[in-house]
Amino acid sequence: MKKYQGLLIASILNAVFFVWVYIVQIYEIKWTIVGVFYELLIIPMMLLAPTLLVLSVIQIKKKGLQVPSFISLLLSAGITVSLLSLFIMD
Repeated sequence: MKKYQGLLIASILNAVFFVWVYIVQIYEIKWTIVGVFYELLIIPMMLLAPTLLVLSVIQIKKKGLQVPSFISLLLSAGITVSLLSLFIMD
């Protein structure tokens, strides 16, 4: 059960990070600390989203459909699709 919770927590934190990035971009917040966190975390978080998606799929295949794994899969898939659409539009 610990792996399910860890995967779910990582997916939630990844989703919260991208919501925070969206809010910073929309409201054009120019704090120095926001820029530092953004620059330090954007690439690792972008790489983490598809990794969490793959881990969620593997977890579901191994252990069956569990609620935390399914929620993690939905969050990770949503973030990954959003990132891919942004790259395609750019």
